[in-house]
Amino acid sequence: MTKAMSKAQKRRSKRGRPRKEGVMREPNGRASRAKNPAAKVVLENRMKRYSLTREQAIDPKAETHIGRLSLKGKYDGLSEDQYDAAQKFLALRNDYRRSLLSPGAYYEAKGLKTPEDDLTDYIAWVKRVSKHYKEAMHAVEEAQFDNSHENLFAALQYVIIGDMDLPHLLGPTRMVLNALCRHFNRRKQLRATRKASNITLAGFSHRNLDDKVDDLEQMTYPQPTQVDSPYLTS
Repeated sequence: MTKAMSKAQKRRSKRGRPRKEGVMREPNGRASRAKNPAAKVVLENRMKRYSLTREQAIDPKAETHIGRLSLKGKYDGLSEDQYDAAQKFLALRNDYRRSLLSPGAYYEAKGLKTPEDDLTDYIAWVKRVSKHYKEAMHAVEEAQFDNSHENLFAALQYVIIGDMDLPHLLGPTRMVLNALCRHFNRRKQLRATRKASNITLAGFSHRNLDDKVDDLEQMTYPQPTQVDSPYLTS
């Protein structure tokens, strides 16, 4: 005599065949019928070349050198905070190049709209991005001044921006990312303090409050001496 199924078993029996795990799939989700799918070949080559596990090779971070250093951890590579600082700097640098209308910048599919009614906001955005990028570069210059025995600008240009695998620059890469991490955290703390205390400054409207916070940051943390470097390009 057949045992009666429970309600949960009846629902599962109507869902169709269970999904197979560990199978390479096409972009549409269907299981690949190729003997050697392209995605499988790429995955295996990435695991072999960079000495990654299967889980690490599948991670989107494995596509870049900075991401692979993050997957190795803070002892053999980079910490999560250092990786986040690198991503913030690359995004800021791309915005700066977009503000210059550089052909080498990455533009979203919708593009950068600058109609006449938004021209004021666009000009304010350009000034803000330019100022923030220069402040980030000043933080790097200050770190280079404090660590004159290391080439932090080379690490910034070739490892972080150029995405090149240069093991001898791992130390300078950590130093420059530590400087950028402190810089971004300092800006975040200043904005949080402004929001919590709801400060009001005489002679400044709420619209210009961001500029005043930038001025306070420069007063609290003096800018370092300019250090000219042949390694960085816009």
